[in-house]
Amino acid sequence: MRRKCAANIEFLLADDNLSELDSEGFDFINSFIVFQHIPVDCGYRLLQRLLTLLNEGGIGALHFTYRTQPPGGAITVKSIRGFLQYLRYRSYVVNGIVNVIQGCSFERPLPIMQMNEYDLKAIHTLFYENKCGEIYTRFTDHGGVLGVLLFFRKKSIAPL
Repeated sequence: MRRKCAANIEFLLADDNLSELDSEGFDFINSFIVFQHIPVDCGYRLLQRLLTLLNEGGIGALHFTYRTQPPGGAITVKSIRGFLQYLRYRSYVVNGIVNVIQGCSFERPLPIMQMNEYDLKAIHTLFYENKCGEIYTRFTDHGGVLGVLLFFRKKSIAPL
């Protein structure tokens, strides 16, 4: 991927505080279906740091999940699988049972991908505090996992 990028792009290995980023700032932020896999408290810290370092006039596109809908409707094989997946994320026991059915040990169940829901009020507060006055919201639905894709520009605008 690095070979295909323009000369003015720099790749950095990041920690939970983005400590390798200097205070010079940058003009673009993009993250799609990533924050949902980051623990919420850490995600808010990362968002705060990214918005702080975004230059005036800089733009971004960030995706956050805010709700997982339990499966409903007619009972089908797909809806049963969806319901089991929904329960797996919420119960160590259900995750263990599903892993035994799949031929793994209950005592050492395979980890499942972390799915976190963010508070949209807290996210919008961070945008407001960091002078990101222009935001366009696009809703997303990934199999019952509801989210928002926020397109924004860092520009001080007085509230109406």
